[in-house]
Amino acid sequence: MDKGFPDKVEQYKIKWYVGPGNYGAFFSKKVTYLAISAGNQEQATFLLFLSDTLEVLTVLECESEQDAFDTVELPENVAWTRIYQSVQQKKQNRMYVWRKLRNVLRHSNPVIYFVAVVIFAVSGWFPRYGNFVLLFRVLRDVSMLVVGGLFLRFAYLGCKTYKKGSKFEFLVTRIFFLIVSLAVMYIGMDTLLIGIDTCIGTKDIYLTSTSYYREDVSKGLPDLDCVSGEYEGKLYDLAVTGCNRSLLYEIEDTHPMVRVTLYEKSKSVVELEIVDNIEE
Repeated sequence: MDKGFPDKVEQYKIKWYVGPGNYGAFFSKKVTYLAISAGNQEQATFLLFLSDTLEVLTVLECESEQDAFDTVELPENVAWTRIYQSVQQKKQNRMYVWRKLRNVLRHSNPVIYFVAVVIFAVSGWFPRYGNFVLLFRVLRDVSMLVVGGLFLRFAYLGCKTYKKGSKFEFLVTRIFFLIVSLAVMYIGMDTLLIGIDTCIGTKDIYLTSTSYYREDVSKGLPDLDCVSGEYEGKLYDLAVTGCNRSLLYEIEDTHPMVRVTLYEKSKSVVELEIVDNIEE
């Protein structure tokens, strides 16, 4: 059953398509879709042969759209479909992006997953202070996204497996899928904040009534060094693991005014400095 088609596949702008069906094979891969790319900047027309996952198997340059139509012989009950912009078409475009991401994850080298798991395992020891604080945070978030994506796939497969199973299995698999989905969304939002911070840059704030404390994160991981204080009537609790301990102990002993250079959206601290007054 035809469920629509995206109007752009890789770099090709699609004008006509046919599918799904069996239109031969290339390199042992079945051709499930045919598409015609026309109206590109190169003013060229291309006939695309695609797999069931919309992977471009091969491309044939044609003289015109009619030449592309005549190149392949379609079954009697199959015809070319013209693509028009619509709300439904925009949905197809979003589905293509999601499908492409799934294909990338599915065919990724296992080494990528292994590296992501290793980074995730050691991310608890990453510093949360300094000039490279965003880099460490990105590494931590990306590794968590990859690991979360693996769990999400297992949860999805579990939902499919127990679709006709007992009510208990049905409920458990879907709760697990929901929890993992929310976790992946949360990590994705944190990664988005890091991107915003990268564009905006750092900001200086001046904390008063400052104090230093250590937070027990979890068993097996180092404690988290934190600095708290007030700025413009708002309380800040900032992770600063990796900062010079002597500076942190001085903050705890004297509770001074502290200038904090940080990325505001993600609350990532670059530098702490004890000051006597607010600099103009």
